[in-house]
Amino acid sequence: MRYVGNFRDILKREASKKTIRPLVVKKVEEEEEKEEEGVQQTFPGISKVSVHRQTDGQLTCGMRCLQNMYGPHIVSRKEMDVKSRELEKISHGIRLYNPETGFYASEVLESILKSKGKYVQRIALKKISSEYYVPIVELNPTFSGYIVALGGAGILKHYICIRYYGQYKKIDSMPGIQPCIIPQDKLFKKQLNGDILCGAGENRPVIAVLAVGSTPFVEYNILHRCWKEEMPPVSEFQSIVLDALDYKKQRGTHSQKLWFKKWHARRQDIDEQAMKIVETYVSEQTESEKNVVVHFHDQQTVINCKTTRQLVSELRIMGWISTDAPFVFKQGDCQVYHSDMPMQKLIDWTRPLHLSSDDHPHIGGFYTFNCAVSGTCTDKRQHSYSVRDSSGNVHVLHKKNINNITQ
Repeated sequence: MRYVGNFRDILKREASKKTIRPLVVKKVEEEEEKEEEGVQQTFPGISKVSVHRQTDGQLTCGMRCLQNMYGPHIVSRKEMDVKSRELEKISHGIRLYNPETGFYASEVLESILKSKGKYVQRIALKKISSEYYVPIVELNPTFSGYIVALGGAGILKHYICIRYYGQYKKIDSMPGIQPCIIPQDKLFKKQLNGDILCGAGENRPVIAVLAVGSTPFVEYNILHRCWKEEMPPVSEFQSIVLDALDYKKQRGTHSQKLWFKKWHARRQDIDEQAMKIVETYVSEQTESEKNVVVHFHDQQTVINCKTTRQLVSELRIMGWISTDAPFVFKQGDCQVYHSDMPMQKLIDWTRPLHLSSDDHPHIGGFYTFNCAVSGTCTDKRQHSYSVRDSSGNVHVLHKKNINNITQ
């Protein structure tokens, strides 16, 4: 490159070329749009809010609600009508939509969302406080927002959308009502008269709330199963739920930990076995301290503790149990805890526990083992059968050791 002119002038020209151009920031404005043909969009936008309005004489707030959540191409009026007629065939005579006005029941909205691959979670408004379920629902990273039904005695339901993208924005399809931000601590608060309001000056009571996302609301389901009158602070409860779902912190057999390993890789619905493990852990962690009566041979003690782990630790300190010897807790004739399966507990803390050792076979001893295996026969060989049990474990049984086979 060649330079011509005075040296100082050349330096000034080069410096001016390197000057950083100011960043131009355009103000994001809310606008109303009409439906347009285009590629189907099923994710809520963040930079711009497009409000889809219901027209005069129409009650299409349900359809507009879905469009305000995910865009105009999530569903059409024709598709809503077709889905409504399908559902009415199995609704035992209950009308689910009005073909003239375009009003749809919440069952139709829920079915449409599920057909689009969305997960819908109905919120138990009367059971759980919004102080807990609002932040717990946010633990789902694919959470899009809420579909809210407003109404009252003798008033036709009206649907609005509350979109979530780090903050909550209420979008109403009624003409003239502009979108507005609702602070999290004002969302779905119960009033002195018992009504629940969605906030931001909205006076119509909330009668139903649906959380919508692209993956299951597992954390909310745990909250629903473990809800009780006395709960720890919501931040503490969140930590307990996250610990309960942590694959690395789970103790148990391989089959018991299988769901947690899958959950660690991808969000999915929780199975009943995993839910019982989580429910037990969460219930223990949220329990208050209690006095537990323990009997061991002709001795008796009372231990103040919150969890089974604390109880076992205290009994080890007392010398009643050791780390290398298995033991069980019984209540009556029922075994409620086994040290080899600590995640499976059926303890009733209001009743005394009877501690006893679990006699395992010793190496060199002669024993007779009577075993029964139930499941599906998956393979048959000359000298053995392969049987898969209900937990997915495959047992290889030698024919000469089988006494009886029943179907």
